[in-house]
Amino acid sequence: YASQFKDTHNIISRDEFLMSSLINPSDLPYTVIYQAIHSSADKLEAFNGLFEAHILKISKDYSTPILVDMSMLSLSSRRSMMAKLPNSSFKSVVFLTRLTTIDARNANRPGKVIPDEVLFNMQKSFTMPVREEGFTSIEYKLS
Repeated sequence: YASQFKDTHNIISRDEFLMSSLINPSDLPYTVIYQAIHSSADKLEAFNGLFEAHILKISKDYSTPILVDMSMLSLSSRRSMMAKLPNSSFKSVVFLTRLTTIDARNANRPGKVIPDEVLFNMQKSFTMPVREEGFTSIEYKLS
């Protein structure tokens, strides 16, 4: 979805930042890097600090819209991102995907398999976004 906006938006992708900022992507698969970063609170906090600095750097270019390619499933995760981008307007795009489709996609991504426990926790944390959070619009995509 985000790739269709690459010519008109600054795209912030947590996954791409994880792969490109810490190690040459060809060296290790995403799953290994993800697990290493999430192996301790200190490592995760350090990575999140780097990612936040990246967001702030990109957000200084107010002439180009920003697309954040990241699953922000909870109200608190969305509030946190919105707080990093003050004086901005926000649109939410919600991808409504069947669990069977998520499982099939996950099984067919060598090197980037999300553990079942992580998927379950993501499902538990999901809260449908509402305009009162500060969104100018909310779009729904069935997939």
